[in-house]
Amino acid sequence: MKNPVDIAFLNRHGRVVTMFKNFPPDCIADSSRGAVTAVEFPPNALRESDTGIGDTIELDPA
Repeated sequence: MKNPVDIAFLNRHGRVVTMFKNFPPDCIADSSRGAVTAVEFPPNALRESDTGIGDTIELDPA
């Protein structure tokens, strides 16, 4: 990864339990709050969508 990204960690219900905005390259993100998956977004996507802890993110497998 050469550019910053936004990262949302989701629990088994798709709710955001931890998030990092503009996470720098070459670093390791960790969530120990019951996350089962992590989703990367372009930088500032979480801020622009006003996403916060407890929000639900639905993923479309298509």
